[in-house]
Amino acid sequence: MVGAAASVAAVAGLAWLISRDPDGAVGAGPAGTSGGPALTAIGCCDDQNTSIQLVRYRGGAGKMGVAEPVADPAAETSVAALSEALSTAPDRPGKLAAADALATIGSPEAVEQLLTRALEEPDLGLRREIAGALAALDDRTGLEALTSAVAATSDRALLDAVTETLSRMGDGETVEHLAELYRGEQQIRRQRNSVRRALAGMRNPEAARALASLATTAPEPGLVEAAARGLSKIGGATAAQGLADAIGQAGNDPQLHASLLGLVRRIDDPAGLKVLSNLELLNP
Repeated sequence: MVGAAASVAAVAGLAWLISRDPDGAVGAGPAGTSGGPALTAIGCCDDQNTSIQLVRYRGGAGKMGVAEPVADPAAETSVAALSEALSTAPDRPGKLAAADALATIGSPEAVEQLLTRALEEPDLGLRREIAGALAALDDRTGLEALTSAVAATSDRALLDAVTETLSRMGDGETVEHLAELYRGEQQIRRQRNSVRRALAGMRNPEAARALASLATTAPEPGLVEAAARGLSKIGGATAAQGLADAIGQAGNDPQLHASLLGLVRRIDDPAGLKVLSNLELLNP
């Protein structure tokens, strides 16, 4: 099974199996065989005819298998089918399989459905596991939907998973979007705290320039400090320079200045340390 069309068919077909296999009858072979552990995660195939394992089994001693598709729908139908499976699967493995598959697709629609279904799950432990599927997300097209969730929910289980994924993948556009959310008129204090937490957790070097700009131009002390904390985690010359500039501009706010200065010791890479060696000149 290869190619984009096969990938879509596999994902939709396996979603059908998840929602209709209460006994975990999908084994380590073609769909419909029995005797194996329950199907719990789905991958895809790429467009270069290179096959990637389609099925992963939780608690199955690392066994792998390939399931055959039972449908050949459009991509939107695949997301809809997986979303339905995540809502109606009769057991935990089935729900987690659908969540993993949505994260693997990674489109804005898939991410939105994953987040929505996670919030609808009444079991807090299962909700956390469903949200944990975001660890498999590697498609940047779903980042905007993910970023919006930071200010749209106060659910701790979901926020933990979202902020962890943003810290891993967030880039300059993510930083700008978070700043916009922070400044939204409808945001309450808890939501602004979530935005600051997401910014402070950034560790993708691609976000360094945007964080440096935010740390040196934002009029809000909360955004300045959050961006500076993100810079201290990223390290490197660009991040260190942004932190140094922010410290130099925070002289009129002793509390903020002291907080930013305390972040200096977190940067320990050679390029960052070389830049920060001039900090005593910036802050006599």
